[in-house]
Amino acid sequence: MAKNGQKQAGERGQQLLAEWGVAGDLEALRSAWGRHPDADAAIVARLERRGDREAAAVLAALEKSAPSKLARRLVRRALFRLRQRGIEIPEHRESESAPPIFGPSLEGYLTPSSGTGDQLLWLVRPMTGGILLLEARVHDPDGMVEAAAYESSRKKLRRLWEAIRETLGLRVVAAEWRYVDWRMFQAYEWAAGRRTSPPGEYPTLRASLVARPAAEVRHPLFALLDAERVREDPTWLAGSDQLIGEPELQSWSVPPEVSERCERELESAETSPLVLSQFQMEDRVAGIARSCLELIFAPEKNASYARRLLDVAYVFCETERANAARHALAVALALQEGRPPADIPFCQRFARLELARIHVRRKEREAERKETSLIVTPQQAQREARRPAGPPLVKLRTR
Repeated sequence: MAKNGQKQAGERGQQLLAEWGVAGDLEALRSAWGRHPDADAAIVARLERRGDREAAAVLAALEKSAPSKLARRLVRRALFRLRQRGIEIPEHRESESAPPIFGPSLEGYLTPSSGTGDQLLWLVRPMTGGILLLEARVHDPDGMVEAAAYESSRKKLRRLWEAIRETLGLRVVAAEWRYVDWRMFQAYEWAAGRRTSPPGEYPTLRASLVARPAAEVRHPLFALLDAERVREDPTWLAGSDQLIGEPELQSWSVPPEVSERCERELESAETSPLVLSQFQMEDRVAGIARSCLELIFAPEKNASYARRLLDVAYVFCETERANAARHALAVALALQEGRPPADIPFCQRFARLELARIHVRRKEREAERKETSLIVTPQQAQREARRPAGPPLVKLRTR
């Protein structure tokens, strides 16, 4: 039974390593050490099978950082068997066992999403005389758009961030590198799932900075704000329409296909030959507003809006705007919980502003057409006939 149990644990461990994307690379095996007891056993077995001096050196290093007595015992047995086979076991030194600049030495940075859903992410690894960085542009929910890794300096990186703020109005803030890493990986997987040709070089670029597999982590915002308190206090959601005034959200817009559908709804009302009373027209416009609200915040889109708002809330926290962060968190939680957008003031105001933009664009196009066309359509003629006559532009003098 004991042997069967060990065999099953070994199989589970190998399965875990495969799920994490850990192959036979020594650094990858070292980075996966300590994540799960069964995986630890599988790592020891792989290193013992390899049976060379490099594998023995890794085993010697892992003995010092074994997460349990059982793991340390497994390593010592493997080292003993390697000695029996004549493999020299290098003397372990702390400096040699330390992995390359992984873990705490990595830095993460991000921007909030732009108006179209694009976001910029960076992983930075300090080096002697400069930095090595992985830069990615991702879109939520379409996925990774592009990625690049290159050497630079902190001075050049700061200049880049200043240019981004000046041209796009987006601030760059530091964030837990594991979260930034997860966002990159998540976006890469989205693009692959949608078959939109994600940057094929991303896995190789990432491997130049990070050896361990990407893993989902809790959003860093929840270390700064108490989500339960925000959820239980209705004032944060009730005042969420104030978010529209924040610079990061003023450029937010809806996808073109949604905007076009809203425009068709508005156009059908404005070009209708029916003569409606003021009350009927207001009722119809309200119906269009409700329809557009449901189109913009359709259930399948709300997860994306919630993720984007969590990142925005994090940026607000990092830039000392705690109240705005709580408003954004309240909206994100409401969307995640499936609250109707009609009950969320931020969603209502966002949809009204989008309708106002559509109306302005239509009026501008109509004015351009009038300037270049001599043809009067029946709808234009009817609208002109219904329009009350105004006072004469010039009053004639009478003697």
